[in-house]
Amino acid sequence: MKIVNTMAAAAGALVLATAAQANPVATEQAAQPPAEAQAEAQTEAQAGATVQATAPAALDSVLVTGAEVVTADNQPLGKIAQVDGDNVVMTLAAFEERPVAFKREHFTVNQEGKLASVFTSEQITAGLG
Repeated sequence: MKIVNTMAAAAGALVLATAAQANPVATEQAAQPPAEAQAEAQTEAQAGATVQATAPAALDSVLVTGAEVVTADNQPLGKIAQVDGDNVVMTLAAFEERPVAFKREHFTVNQEGKLASVFTSEQITAGLG
């Protein structure tokens, strides 16, 4: 399976790079009004807290090939195509033509017990363009 893009979090920004690149390059985000920047910072802080609160065993039991994934804002994201160590390849519902690689740390089990990305649907769409 060819991985076309990979997403990662770095300094509060999404990182988007081809799988062939060894070092992802952070994409610059457009300037945001202060209220939007504060809301985004709060969402990122909540996502970080959720990741820390998720027990590794609970995540490992649901982070498997074929598992359905939702976004941090509980929107359908796609399915896990492959799990290889800390690398997770997904087929996204909105981007089926190009599998996307995430890191294990980008997943959590949400309050409803669903496998979820720590990114919102808006962050993923912006990151993949």
